[in-house]
Amino acid sequence: MTGSIRKRTTSQGTKFQAVLEIGVDMKTGKRERVFRTFDNKKDAQDYITESIAEYNRGRYLHPSTITVETLCEDWMKGHFLTVKENTRRGYRNNINNYIIPYLGKIKVQELTTRTIQEMVGSMIEKNLAPRTIKYVMSNLHQILEFAISNDYILKNPERYVVLPRQGKYKATVYTVEELQLMLKCAMGTPLEAPLLIESFTGLRKGELLALKWEDINFEQKTISIERNLICVNSKNIFTTTKTESGERTIAIPENLVDYLQRHKTKQMRQRMRMGADYIDNGLVICKPDGDTINPHTFSIAFRDFLIRNNLKRIRFHDLRHTHATLLLIEYNTNVKVVSDRLGHSKVQTTMDFYVQSTVTAQKEAVDKLGTDLKSLTG
Repeated sequence: MTGSIRKRTTSQGTKFQAVLEIGVDMKTGKRERVFRTFDNKKDAQDYITESIAEYNRGRYLHPSTITVETLCEDWMKGHFLTVKENTRRGYRNNINNYIIPYLGKIKVQELTTRTIQEMVGSMIEKNLAPRTIKYVMSNLHQILEFAISNDYILKNPERYVVLPRQGKYKATVYTVEELQLMLKCAMGTPLEAPLLIESFTGLRKGELLALKWEDINFEQKTISIERNLICVNSKNIFTTTKTESGERTIAIPENLVDYLQRHKTKQMRQRMRMGADYIDNGLVICKPDGDTINPHTFSIAFRDFLIRNNLKRIRFHDLRHTHATLLLIEYNTNVKVVSDRLGHSKVQTTMDFYVQSTVTAQKEAVDKLGTDLKSLTG
């Protein structure tokens, strides 16, 4: 194999065409050539040098016309069978909204690190969060690794792309007093039951909305978390918990048990009033007719509730962080116990909350110390 470079002038400016002379086709007697065009001479030369080196190692890949879009479709057909629906939805979103629009028409073998880096720049210009960009690029990385395993390319051009720095999200949590105020405002509203249960359990939103009466053991004072509720294509569906450790049984206090019994009685009366029109899913948290609640709609309702009552703005998921923080700091609970309760697959995940929370704990401690030593500081 040999190679050469041709300088070409096009409507888009000066280009450099790399030409690989592979040999002669034994069937047709014609010369086999491969053409690749680059924006600069160095990239063209690097391509020739690398191709010849791979050819001499017996690893040269013959030209393929498969595009990134086709590659994505092939990857989805196989990979989608191994992941949960929520993950599949995320992949579809990444591929359809970001990867295919920018890279879809490019041949996989012509994809370069520079092109992918330009795609990242485009996402930054559109003000996409660094976390979103990282998720998209992680998805693209998997797809290109699939291309390597299928002998379309020899190396992954995404590997050398530089991503924007991702700041670590710091949860905003409620103090005991703020939590009490929120629950007081929720009394008598549709959010009364879900917010009260969440405050005592720290469930994920989908776990809370998927909770059924059969999961509650009133005698043992426990709740079993066995499923999750997600929305796919505008339809609410039940799935397994986020992780294996997410399937768990947690203890609840006596006053929550009493509340749940009253809530169940109230719900049974509503069911009797509606008769055949009631959708009996056996859910603890549901619409007045018993149907499931869309998780996104629920988040909006929570946000509007906070605004309406002039309460500190937090995400619903931050109530889960609040539960963990109060157990760890306010009530000095063992971190492994809290980790198991939250369904974290790793104790380190819980420790991350603990590290954030110790800042508040330190401030309270030094404020008390300052008060005790006030007379000595003038």
